[in-house]
Amino acid sequence: RYTHFLSFFCAWVQDSKPVAGDSAEKKRTPAVSFSVEDSTRDRDRGAGVRDEDAQPALLWRAWPTPEFPLSPARESKGPTPLLLDGTSIAFEHGRQRRLSPLGVAFALARVFELGFPAKVLLPSWMAGEEHFYPTFFVGSAKGVALWQQIRQTLQEDGLLIVLPDPNAHLPKESHARWYPTRNCFKSCSDALKIAGLCKQWGAALCSNDFEQFLRLVVGQKNKKMAEIYDFVSRSSVLLAFHKNQLHLILDSQGRGSSLETLILRTGER
Repeated sequence: RYTHFLSFFCAWVQDSKPVAGDSAEKKRTPAVSFSVEDSTRDRDRGAGVRDEDAQPALLWRAWPTPEFPLSPARESKGPTPLLLDGTSIAFEHGRQRRLSPLGVAFALARVFELGFPAKVLLPSWMAGEEHFYPTFFVGSAKGVALWQQIRQTLQEDGLLIVLPDPNAHLPKESHARWYPTRNCFKSCSDALKIAGLCKQWGAALCSNDFEQFLRLVVGQKNKKMAEIYDFVSRSSVLLAFHKNQLHLILDSQGRGSSLETLILRTGER
């Protein structure tokens, strides 16, 4: 009986061995998923840029695009139109280290999901000169390429507002020309134009960059500039990202719009 059992056991083991090419020998391919918390390397780089992550550029097309009112229409009711500060949003998604292009796509998708009409504001250098500043972007050259794809799609969908070039009237050799830095992505003329658009369209600004407006008033006694800063402070809302989820938040100092005012226009500002 023992000999019979041993022969049976050996035959079972032999039959159980995987043959060459069998699925048991194939290595499992880990599922690819996008997460800004994937690894220490990604955390060091910012929000992470990989070739397979280009699809989030089209996220906002999954939602209906609310019509953006191009007049103040202060007597109208409904969701307040939002002007999304592209550089501030990208910088926030890049953990305030570099610009993460994916942040703009995720933010716009979330805003459309909530039902807000919105457009993305960009300084002129981010609409054609971004390749001169690859170190500003998460992933450097790959980040620039991804941003160009997202920007082109925004333009095709009519969701992009490019601010005037602050150097348009200056010769190339002029020392007065303005250039972006990691500490300053927008010029003073950009800030003035943003404030003007908010007032013109009765829109709220979604941005964490109050410094751009502080630069208008610091060291100046211009009452008009102070009024502009006060207006923008009351017509804006801050933002934060939890992974890839955009959250609209109140300013801890009470400078921004209340959520009730932001979500539902009542005709009063």
